[in-house]
Amino acid sequence: MNNTMSNKKSLFSSPFFRTRIKSANVKFKEIALGYLIGPIGGMLTSQIFVTFLNTYWTDVLHLGENAMAFLSIFPLISAVLIAIGNFAVGLIVDRTRTSQGKARPYLLLAGVLIAVSTVFMFAIPSGNQTVMLVWIAVSYIIYYSVAYPLYSVSNSLMVPLSTRNEKQRSLLSSVSGIAGTAASSFGAIIMPMIVPFFNNDKNIWLIYMSIIAAVSLMFVSLQYYFTRERITEEGIKLNIREEKVSLGKQLKALFTEKYWVLVMIFFFIFQFVGAMQNFSMAYYCNYILGTYQDGFTQTVLGIVTGIPFAAAVLFVWPLTNKIGIKNSILFGLIISAAGCLIAFINPYSWVMVVIGLFLKCLGAAPAAYVIYALIADVLDHVEAKNGFRCDGLSVSVSGIIMSVLQSLCQGIFNGMLNATGYIAPTTDPVTGEVIAAAQNAATNNVFVWCYIGFMMIGYVICAIIIIPIDVEKRMEEDHKTILERQKAKVLADGGVWIDPQERLRLEQEEADKQAEENRREELRARCAKKGLNFEEEEARYQARREAKKKSS
Repeated sequence: MNNTMSNKKSLFSSPFFRTRIKSANVKFKEIALGYLIGPIGGMLTSQIFVTFLNTYWTDVLHLGENAMAFLSIFPLISAVLIAIGNFAVGLIVDRTRTSQGKARPYLLLAGVLIAVSTVFMFAIPSGNQTVMLVWIAVSYIIYYSVAYPLYSVSNSLMVPLSTRNEKQRSLLSSVSGIAGTAASSFGAIIMPMIVPFFNNDKNIWLIYMSIIAAVSLMFVSLQYYFTRERITEEGIKLNIREEKVSLGKQLKALFTEKYWVLVMIFFFIFQFVGAMQNFSMAYYCNYILGTYQDGFTQTVLGIVTGIPFAAAVLFVWPLTNKIGIKNSILFGLIISAAGCLIAFINPYSWVMVVIGLFLKCLGAAPAAYVIYALIADVLDHVEAKNGFRCDGLSVSVSGIIMSVLQSLCQGIFNGMLNATGYIAPTTDPVTGEVIAAAQNAATNNVFVWCYIGFMMIGYVICAIIIIPIDVEKRMEEDHKTILERQKAKVLADGGVWIDPQERLRLEQEEADKQAEENRREELRARCAKKGLNFEEEEARYQARREAKKKSS
């Protein structure tokens, strides 16, 4: 097998790189470290960039009118390289086979590259404007076409490859959504309180983002060590020989599957309106609802939007288990669209905006939290129909959508600012005070439409699109088809068939047995060291365990 990283003696065969998750089923440690804390670090820099990179360019670097034209066009051009980067990563992941999975190994590499490119992004030399623009272009391309695609594709695959258990997969998707919300909330709540103290000083920005880069790398490392690709392991441990599936065959399988096409269109629109809101948030708070960098408006809006997302943790997973993923998303989008309408009626009113955004975020939570569970169901359906998985290619497409949209929306937004005459703030040469000019009506309309209007329309369209996606009804039949095909391949190769769930159960029993033996050996060593009686200490331990069982 000539797949990337497929050699049995590869780097990832080393005990140092082995997953710390041994359980057959998803448990708390994997949920907390692998799908909550870890991804927060992976997405942290991206969420900060979405909200503040543009204001860093326009307000901190003071690049001038000609540079604004460049910042309008360059992100659009770079979208091509970003698309290529995401597509290449998807192909590489699909061709990767290691004992640690096909996506997880790239989490580590991505963590390093994200940290390095983040520092590079803010280490822009002062002086010559041409040099500054070239530095911006190169650092932007490294981050968005190499570093972040590696992370985004790998991270997006963790839920689909984690397990076939529907409830566990929905839970992991919800927790991953919480991680994304937490990273976004940091950019929307914490950052606005900190940024005014930077006083638009690029050196302070560099120090701060270097710290963020280090934290990001540490968290992504946790994500690598505390996740497990159980679905990838099915083929490896059952010794199923994988046929090389051509790119054309995979593309045909995906683009002729109506569920996949619809969910990708949904994903595109949902991400587009979200990106436009993120890019415009700081400007909307600075010029429409509050005053420039008042350290209050953006933080309050961040809290207002963060509370319903946090509250949604309590009901999204139970709701999806009761009425299904699709219905949860559909009802939520109707509520979100109504909330956007309330805020749009009077975007200058604190009361209207707060009520509207609260409803908008409450309703959007199901889509944000469980969309990857829906995509996972669609990928299982594609596998059942075609006999092969298209995880890497599918996620590279969604990665292209997310990454390209960031550049596309940034270019569109900057183009609108340039066309309507946005006036960047200046710094008083004597006092060092930042002075913001009032914007004209056309520019203010750009802020309102990008922050509220586009999202209102987009959510209505998304609600219509998701209605025919009823793939959940086919899951039981699809999983049965997949298992029968796996069994036939194993028996045809002369192997012994063991149901994947049974194999995981046996692995769990072996892991529990080994853990118990290790505990007894540790207790024996401690008793010998402290002069205690092993049998008495063991009896106490067993008594405590029995009492705990009875009380639970």
